[in-house]
Amino acid sequence: MGLPSESGRPLDFGCCFAQSECAVDVLLIRLGGLGDLLVALPSMAYLRRAMPERRFALLCRGEYGGLVVDAGITDGVIPVEGREASVFFADAGVAPSGAGPGFSLAVGWMQKSSLPELSGRVGQGVRTNSESLMGIMTSDKAMKFSDGVAIGSILQTDEHSFLEPVRYPSGSGFWRLFMAPLAHGKSVVTRIAKMLYDLVRHPVENLRIYSVGNWAEKTQILLFMRTIDSTLRLVAGRWRLRSEKDQGEPPTAFIPEAKELAEQYARIVNGKPMVLLSETLLGIPTTAHILGGAVMGRDRSEGVIDSGNRVFGYKELYICDGSTVSANPGVNPSLTIAALAERAMGMIPPKIR
Repeated sequence: MGLPSESGRPLDFGCCFAQSECAVDVLLIRLGGLGDLLVALPSMAYLRRAMPERRFALLCRGEYGGLVVDAGITDGVIPVEGREASVFFADAGVAPSGAGPGFSLAVGWMQKSSLPELSGRVGQGVRTNSESLMGIMTSDKAMKFSDGVAIGSILQTDEHSFLEPVRYPSGSGFWRLFMAPLAHGKSVVTRIAKMLYDLVRHPVENLRIYSVGNWAEKTQILLFMRTIDSTLRLVAGRWRLRSEKDQGEPPTAFIPEAKELAEQYARIVNGKPMVLLSETLLGIPTTAHILGGAVMGRDRSEGVIDSGNRVFGYKELYICDGSTVSANPGVNPSLTIAALAERAMGMIPPKIR
């Protein structure tokens, strides 16, 4: 859902929902693109199964509404046009098309006054799981990494670090276009020099790596994550969100322990450690698990939501996604997010029809 920053621009923190005592009981909100909607489908389906007696509607970009209706996740769709469309609660009953009579919700362009009681902590306490995302690519015909469950094991390397091998299904080769040799260094010149040296020194190996027929089958993703706590702030720029350092050491693309583990694994499977090109060129760390930004607190001065996932100032607006996670778990956070959502759902009394 788009929530306002201090400048009044929307910050997209994913799937929220609002309760109402009218025709629609639960409103699911997903205002991003198609990929954003697809990521949220499992969570939305879980909510539907958890509350079968309630009527659901989805507020989303109009061209994607049929997808969730066909999947049986919602009873109807409220279409919204425009990437920056957001939601504000109206004092009077304003019924968008499909919402049902008396539904006190209106749709419009984001203004700072949209949610005047919203905590100023929105966008603060953002975490990256302090992780490093690496791919070990091999041209060995005997190796096939794509078979099996996505994440089947985890290795704890020290008191605050964990390594998870991740499988991509066969045919998932899009990321091949953005991979570069793993190269650490304090300056971009040093990193580019190391990358070019590797390409020149091992031309045959690199050609084989980049020309493998099925990238997912020949690539083992290694996800190195830490519980070390550090936070960012997301603020609205002129054209997009940008991040700023908040507390603790900022996330880094260059974690020596992660590099050492990747190189050890590469030797075992006769492969080559790779990372996203943006890390090598720009030194910008990559995270698959952006967390926080709408965290819990005792009041609106400490957080965006209370211990029951209710938004301060809007008792019938809930947030149930990764933005509520208030610490780096050091592992894949999907089960943590599901547990927090299930706990919040358990606090809502059953509706008696």
